[in-house]
Amino acid sequence: GTALPDGAARRRMRLGDDAPLMHLDTLHLADEHPFAFERRWVNLRAVPGFATADLSELSANEWLVRTVPFSNGEVSLSAAGASERVAAVLDVEPGAALFTLDRTTWLDEAPITTMTSEFFTSLKVADTAAEPTPSSSAATDDAWQRRVQWSTLL
Repeated sequence: GTALPDGAARRRMRLGDDAPLMHLDTLHLADEHPFAFERRWVNLRAVPGFATADLSELSANEWLVRTVPFSNGEVSLSAAGASERVAAVLDVEPGAALFTLDRTTWLDEAPITTMTSEFFTSLKVADTAAEPTPSSSAATDDAWQRRVQWSTLL
């Protein structure tokens, strides 16, 4: 896909035009081969230290996980064809199928970060919960079962 416009990032984070955001484009490698391209925006009001963070040894995600707690988030999974730019970065053909992950995290009411990662190579999503979380809702139980079935199929 194409880069998320600044306005779209602000909407996902529910921020006004005056909120300072830092944008990063990151290529993720495994065995020196590209496997994911990430576009990330960080809310500098919620994470002012990010502007001067040393990311030479840690990824932006790892720095945020180690530095800033989060209380909730939203995740969306989809598929998309690689744009010309992303295809060139991932060394794939334009239009190649990509697994896309969109995620936004908050600490209480403060948005921390929003990101989109596009993956080309095989990706395994594993559920790490030992048992389903008890719920009082059949809808929640059904959603849990769909998630577990989906994650074991990949």
